[in-house]
Amino acid sequence: MVRTTVLLLALLVASGCGKPEAAKEAARVAESAKPPVDRFPELRDVPEEDREVMRAVRERLAAKDPRYRAKIEDRQRLVSPAPPGFVPKREGRAIELRVVVRDRVLRRGENFWYRLEVQNVGSENVPWYENFFKRVGTGEPSWEYRLIEPDGRETELRGGPFFADLGDPFGAGTQLVFPEDWSEKRIEAELKRIAEQGAADSELHLTLYPGETVETAPWRFVPREEALERRRRGLPERPELSGRFREFTTRYRFERPGTYRLKVVWDQIGQEGFSVEEAERIAAKYGVNPESLLRYNKQGFGRVESNVAVFEVVP
Repeated sequence: MVRTTVLLLALLVASGCGKPEAAKEAARVAESAKPPVDRFPELRDVPEEDREVMRAVRERLAAKDPRYRAKIEDRQRLVSPAPPGFVPKREGRAIELRVVVRDRVLRRGENFWYRLEVQNVGSENVPWYENFFKRVGTGEPSWEYRLIEPDGRETELRGGPFFADLGDPFGAGTQLVFPEDWSEKRIEAELKRIAEQGAADSELHLTLYPGETVETAPWRFVPREEALERRRRGLPERPELSGRFREFTTRYRFERPGTYRLKVVWDQIGQEGFSVEEAERIAAKYGVNPESLLRYNKQGFGRVESNVAVFEVVP
């Protein structure tokens, strides 16, 4: 099986001559050749005698449901396994947050590139639903980017812009136009497919097993002129990126030379969370169950601070 997979991968790469579709197909073949517990980590919790049946069920789900397929692809792309010999640092649910900057030296006025990493350092699984790790954005306001300037003053960076204003140069608008011979049933099915694919492309649903680390996907700002040119050539407005860093676009300008220090803080409800009185008051106001709010206390991590990343700005 392994030899057949290697041969097939070689043929795909050779025949594709580096084309993106050949690379994607090679990645798909490599992913399908993984052992079931690596392709579907949730099978770790399934008795070994039942794994083959459950694997087949998940394979069918991945073939039919773009959201389930996205979960597999997101895990493959964004999650790294526990390091060898990993030992949980504490019992229960616990995470560590790290920020890594790509360049130790910036020219004045440049944006910095960075990566966020969140590792499950506890003994229990951690669900991870922070969508901006997959797509675009900084996670504000619950994610804060604290910058200490060369003179010691602290400021909070605000991310954006994230998209160029393309207007509507071709008069296309956002209206979907279907062939005249399509039935209402077929149109409804297509609209449903588009909605499900949109959710799969934008939402992140992962489970981090003890020791595993999730990191932000690469991203960069695409200027208006570049996006329009790509559209004219029939290409996606956003090119696919390699590497492991994303650009932090901000209206803050790094004009002052010197040493800067960056810390990221995730302030999530949890641990201290809601008191019983607060839960009852909020539940009465919004018509929800106070028990659900109190359960949420146990799911959150409270205030999580990263390491401090240091970089220099030069003229």
